[in-house]
Amino acid sequence: MSDTVPISPLDRLKRARKEEEQGSDANSDTSEKGDERSSKRQNVEAANDTQDQQDISEKPSRNNGEGHRGSDRSQSTVSIRAVVNTKEAGIVIGKRGKNISEIRERSGARVTVSDIVPGALDRILTATGTLEDVAQAFEMIAAQILGELGNSASSPGICTLRLLIPDSRMGSVIGKRGAKIRELQESSSARVQASEMRMPMSTERTLTITGTTDAISTVVFKVAEILRDHVERSTGTIPYHPQPNPSQYPAYPMAMAMPEPLPPPAGGMAPDYIPGHFYYGAGYGPPIPAMTAPQTHQMFIPEDMVGAIIGKAGMKINDIRQRSGCQIKIAPADPSAGERLVTITGTAEGNQMALYLIYNRMQGEKTKHPYA
Repeated sequence: MSDTVPISPLDRLKRARKEEEQGSDANSDTSEKGDERSSKRQNVEAANDTQDQQDISEKPSRNNGEGHRGSDRSQSTVSIRAVVNTKEAGIVIGKRGKNISEIRERSGARVTVSDIVPGALDRILTATGTLEDVAQAFEMIAAQILGELGNSASSPGICTLRLLIPDSRMGSVIGKRGAKIRELQESSSARVQASEMRMPMSTERTLTITGTTDAISTVVFKVAEILRDHVERSTGTIPYHPQPNPSQYPAYPMAMAMPEPLPPPAGGMAPDYIPGHFYYGAGYGPPIPAMTAPQTHQMFIPEDMVGAIIGKAGMKINDIRQRSGCQIKIAPADPSAGERLVTITGTAEGNQMALYLIYNRMQGEKTKHPYA
């Protein structure tokens, strides 16, 4: 006969509840220890983040001590053009585009090189992106050119690049009495020089930077910053496009000029002769129109320059119309605006010529009255 005392259903329930409570206490202890370890881990991570932020804030920057990427304005897109010779352009592109692909990937900027113009000695290099990306792209471009062409014996590690700046905005880069350009030189240790003459058939001038790759990067960053902060209201800039070298066409010193119309046959006009059209060959074949589809271009000019463009009794503006073949209209004066809208309608070539002549007239007026 067994001495085992039977366990009542109530005792079984009490025992089950006790075991459940003991298990809950154990889980609670484990959870508290886990929470304590997690809290310690979070404190360590927070301390590391604080240290990282201090390290970042202590890093030097070109932007007056502020991080380039810490400001929304530094993220705005800018585009900087430069003129390079054909050999330098080939170095920047590299074999099968290897070098330019690397520059794009590492800098984050969109870098392009213009197509070859037969007979031209230059090509146009354009970098587009944030201030930091564009500056880094030009630093890498200078390094590529130095690496291929080598250092000069007199100036080791020194490279020269020529940026293209619209004539109407060069004043912002130079500053009052050259203050800005001196600041650029002092902050970068580079030599910076603005050309006095415009590039052929354009309203752009060159800003030549001579210095180390890091100095070039610093100057490009600050110039891009100036151009971003001094937006040009006028849309009349004529960009420089490389032209064939005239020395390669000795028989045609005016290779880019349009041919003169041939006179009509002796004894009167041929039945199909139309004045203002060009005819080629002795047979006077079908006429070739000299005009293409008209285009419209608009620009703003300062109110005090309107008289210089129109001239006495409209002589100057009529001369521009005749030489460019374009229709030119100047909007009525608006006392509150201080500017006039000029609308030019004609062929692409005619519009460029009209813009060029208008800018020349304004530049001549500024030269006559430099302090007006």
